[in-house]
Amino acid sequence: NIMTEDSYSILLRKCCTLAQLAFNGFLTLVVGGIAGIVSDIAGCFISGYAPFPILTIAPFVMGFLPGYLLKLTKNNRYTLIKIIAVITISHIFASLLITTYGLSVMRGVPFIPMLITRLPSCGINLVIDTVLVYLLLRTPISKFSD
Repeated sequence: NIMTEDSYSILLRKCCTLAQLAFNGFLTLVVGGIAGIVSDIAGCFISGYAPFPILTIAPFVMGFLPGYLLKLTKNNRYTLIKIIAVITISHIFASLLITTYGLSVMRGVPFIPMLITRLPSCGINLVIDTVLVYLLLRTPISKFSD
């Protein structure tokens, strides 16, 4: 079996994150946040880890914040610039700050060194999420496509 339990957990979380980012602004903020929590807890059980409360906050933020930021904008046009801005802000707060803080507390590692080591992976995830969400919003089945 090529995929480990951790791979399934990461895949589940990535799919839930993409769904939240792509459609959260158009559903409700609370549903996006709850979907984040559920995906995190499911990922923990799949991978055999216990949920860590600080780390569970980050998926909630990642589900809630994009929708909140999209609701702050005046027009309903979802341009590439708007998508990049929303996903970048969400990743900075959820993935970079909250998750890094949770990992530093959980592992007993100082925050700044942990932050520096996480920058490359967070940057890669940011680009991947941005491209996938943009493509999802441009599909013919999306009512938000041109």
